[in-house]
Amino acid sequence: MARRIPSELPACRRSEGGGALAVAAASALAAVAIVTGGAAPAEASQTLYCPDGQYCAWEDDLRQGHIFNHVATLGYVGDGWNDRFSSLENRRRDAVVFYEHDYGGGDGRVVGRGQVAKQLQFEWTEQGRVWNDRITSVTAY
Repeated sequence: MARRIPSELPACRRSEGGGALAVAAASALAAVAIVTGGAAPAEASQTLYCPDGQYCAWEDDLRQGHIFNHVATLGYVGDGWNDRFSSLENRRRDAVVFYEHDYGGGDGRVVGRGQVAKQLQFEWTEQGRVWNDRITSVTAY
């Protein structure tokens, strides 16, 4: 199956700025990111804040629940986060592509700088398929 990567994500919209909320708690995930050579993503609970220079995903809609944030490409997001992303934000300088399978396999969706997808179950739908809880790997450019 050929991989399809659209150039833009019409369902996403630019963030309205966000406040200066501090991340309340952060801990390293047990899994080591193979592609990045060691840096594991941070995880904190109940925060809407995505740090500048990172891409973020939350386990629930509307940027609620535990947060996954990282800066680099991940061939696999780890057992604890595989197929759990429900909302996304990109605060990196360049685009990020989220894929449905490991190491960039399957379909991919581009999230440009400053774009937010608050409800993947409603915003990222195509041909009857929903992207909520389907992301397994990430390419950061």
